[in-house]
Amino acid sequence: MSLIIHKCFDDGLISIDHDYKLIISDKIDDIKLLKYLSEFNGRKIKLPIKKEYYPDKSLLKKHMLNVFKG
Repeated sequence: MSLIIHKCFDDGLISIDHDYKLIISDKIDDIKLLKYLSEFNGRKIKLPIKKEYYPDKSLLKKHMLNVFKG
């Protein structure tokens, strides 16, 4: 994960849905950042080979509800 993507996730500008697809917030004002992130919108993240290492869907849901600015 790039530093930009990581920071955007921490700041709630992006999140990951229940299908492991990246979604971007409609609250992004920075045109360059929005253009950059739009390339990834709706794309499934790269997942580990073993399902046991997949991101926890309950934590992703918690992020979506409490951090994501969508």
